[in-house]
Amino acid sequence: MRRMRLILSLIAAGLLIWGCGNSASQDESAATSTQVVTVQAAPIARTDLPVTVAVNGATEVRDRSTIVSTADGTVLKLDAAVGTKVNRGDTVAVIRTRDSEASLAGARRLIESAATPKLKSEAEKALQIARASEILIPIVVGRGGVVTEKLVSAGQTVTTNADLLVMADLSTLDFIANVPLSALPKIKVGQPCEIDLLSTSDGKYSGKVVSMSAQSDPGSQTVPVRIQFESNKSELDPAPRIGAMGVANITVGHHRDVLVVPNSALLRDDINDTYWIYSITPDSLAREIPVQVGVRTDSIAEIAAPGLSEGQAAIIQGNYEVSDSMRVTVERMETR
Repeated sequence: MRRMRLILSLIAAGLLIWGCGNSASQDESAATSTQVVTVQAAPIARTDLPVTVAVNGATEVRDRSTIVSTADGTVLKLDAAVGTKVNRGDTVAVIRTRDSEASLAGARRLIESAATPKLKSEAEKALQIARASEILIPIVVGRGGVVTEKLVSAGQTVTTNADLLVMADLSTLDFIANVPLSALPKIKVGQPCEIDLLSTSDGKYSGKVVSMSAQSDPGSQTVPVRIQFESNKSELDPAPRIGAMGVANITVGHHRDVLVVPNSALLRDDINDTYWIYSITPDSLAREIPVQVGVRTDSIAEIAAPGLSEGQAAIIQGNYEVSDSMRVTVERMETR
């Protein structure tokens, strides 16, 4: 009998413990169901979105010119440094002719070898005559530009038609995009684009496709596509530089009248490569909605799903803290 009483006591104690645990679990579940998360939201909008192809490239000038010597002689002056802007009619170099250089050199040798004061005096007069009659040839540019290469220095001897400088006409600066062969069928002359140069802090410029090369690069399997800046280069701020690398986003079409949300509204399952958003029901519950994602820009993304409508609230901040059917309170509703 005593043993039976002990067994009954243990059973009663176990039931009491189970009851307390179950009560605590129910209390925890109730607390979870009443949890409220503060979020920010924005309405789903309807708009047109451009479809773009992003391609890498760099700026390049169509027109380069080489300034040459017009006489045999010695370079006396060559002030134009690389990067110097030169205007039409500017003198960029001065050449002393070979004959003048020979006369001066001969007079100097006479002075050095003069054995008597009389011979030295005669040699100095010869030097004065050589200086007075020396022929200096100015090298004048016929068009403006920027010096990109300096091929000789002052004091060097040059011949007629020897290369002195290379100049680039910045008004012919374009962006050369290297378009993959797979994307080439989408590219057409006249398509607008945005050029984002990596070398400038605010390097976004408008342009349009003006030509496509007939030859592809067998190594990279790309085709050079020339994009012309829409504005005059001197009016662009900051002015793009030759050889500046960047990305051209070429507009190849549009998605019309589509629903969009801020990128921050999108949540992604990396394993299954799927997306969803959280909408808000009229009774302030978060509702998980799987969506198909289309065109994306820096700030917004095209979405599609059954039942989505313009103006419907999408959670854009706090969405990582909510789950389906969780109650939320909207701290701020952004307008678009």
